[in-house]
Amino acid sequence: MSFRLIDARIVLTVLFIALAEESVYRGLLIPLSLVFTKNKQYTVIVISSVGFALAHLVNIVNSPWSIVMLQMLIVFASGLLWGTLYLKTNNLSLTIMLHFLDDLPLFLMKETSELVTPTRPQLISAIMAYLIVVGIIGIITFLQVEGLHLWKLKK
Repeated sequence: MSFRLIDARIVLTVLFIALAEESVYRGLLIPLSLVFTKNKQYTVIVISSVGFALAHLVNIVNSPWSIVMLQMLIVFASGLLWGTLYLKTNNLSLTIMLHFLDDLPLFLMKETSELVTPTRPQLISAIMAYLIVVGIIGIITFLQVEGLHLWKLKK
C-alpha cells in the first residue's frame, strides 16, 4: 500500500467530513433523540449509529455492495463508540478529532489502489468477524451507558 504526500486539500476534505458527520450524528441527532426517547441513552446511541451507517450506503455508487456492507458494519461500531464518548464527555470536538484521525489514512492511500470484491467465503468470514466486533462494542457501549448505572443501583 502506498501513500501520497499530505496536502492541504486532503486534510481539509477529511476535516470537513468529520465536522459534518459528527455535527449531524452526534451533535444534532443525539440531543434530539434524547428528547424523543425520554433520555434512553443506549437507544439514542443506536439510533445515531444506524443513521451514521446508513449515510454510508451512498458509497454503493463507487464500490461493490459487499465492501459497502462491511464498511457500514464498521461505521456502525464506530458510531457506537463515538456516541458513547460524546454522551460521557459532552465534547463534540473529541469525536470530530477521532473521526478525522480514523478517516485520514483512507484519504492518504494512493488513488490507484482498488478495492477487490471478496469471494463468498472471504465475505462470510469478514461478516462474522465484523459482527463479533460490533457485538463486543455494543456490549461495551451498553455497560458504559446503562450497565454501570444499573450496577450502582443494585449496591
